[in-house]
Formats: sequence, C-alpha cells, structure tokens
Amino acid sequence: MVRRSAADYIEKMSEEEKIKDALLLGMLPHVAFDGWGRKAMDAGARDAGYAPARVDLAFPDGARDMARHFCDWGDRRMLAALEKADMPGMRIRERIATAVRTRLEVVAPHREAVRVLLTYLALPANRPLATS
Repeated sequence: MVRRSAADYIEKMSEEEKIKDALLLGMLPHVAFDGWGRKAMDAGARDAGYAPARVDLAFPDGARDMARHFCDWGDRRMLAALEKADMPGMRIRERIATAVRTRLEVVAPHREAVRVLLTYLALPANRPLATS
C-alpha cells in the first residue's frame, strides 16, 4: 500500500474538493452572524465567486455536510502541518500535545465559526454528526 502524505493529498485534490474548500472558506466569516445555515452558505458562495445554487451540489445535506467538511478541512491542514514536525523524535505525550495544539492553531482564525459549530453540534438532532 502506498501512503500519501497530507500535503500530497491537498495538492492532488479533485476539482470538486477545491470548490468545497472555497465554499467553506467563503462561508466561515458569515457563520458568526448567521450560524451554520442557508444564509451563511449562500453568502459564502457569493464571496467565493459561485452562485448560491452551487452549495446544493457540493453539500446536498446542507449545513451538516458543510460542518463535516469543515472538520475534514481542519484535519487535512493539521496533518500537513504535522508532517513538518519531528514527530518520531518526540515522546508520546509530546506528540499528542503537538497534534492537539496544531489542530487548534489551524482553526484559530475561525474561532467564532468553531464556537457556533459546537453549539450546532450540541443540538440533539446533530448528535450522530457530533460523534462521527
């Protein structure tokens, strides 16, 4: 089995994944005011240079898909950053602390979106998404 690096994965993402990332990054500034909902997704699509209808193609399950993609986006960025760290040279405790710190640093610019996402995931209807 050939193992691809996270940076390699990011570089070779499909066009659809790149569009999803663009839509997500366009949406994040709106989440603090509009929540993880349609209004923020439409505004984010416009900011990213897409028609709001493009959101439905990229995220058919709406905000749930967008929230799931945000988590995936953060994981991909974290893994790419961790590949630059000397993880094998660290003790287990240091590896875990570095990974957690890196993950938090990745989403730090989107602090309000994370805060609103945690509230969104706390809703009983979103419990399966929060635990996946």
